[in-house]
Amino acid sequence: QNFEVDSWKTYDLTASYTFEGEGLAEGVRVSVNALNVFDEDPPIAINGTVSWDSQNASAIGRMISFEISKSW
Repeated sequence: QNFEVDSWKTYDLTASYTFEGEGLAEGVRVSVNALNVFDEDPPIAINGTVSWDSQNASAIGRMISFEISKSW
């Protein structure tokens, strides 16, 4: 049986800064990423094992990560 599932819109943000100049900091990039910024719960989607679409939503909710990288 098919069920209608409500739409689900989330907002993601990324901010990064790349250091320029000379020395060890040259080419270093610092980033902050936020997925599902407003921590929206996914719509209910009865699929037999869980009550949400686990291929398109996460049970974790909002996810914030930090990244530091360096280019040579």
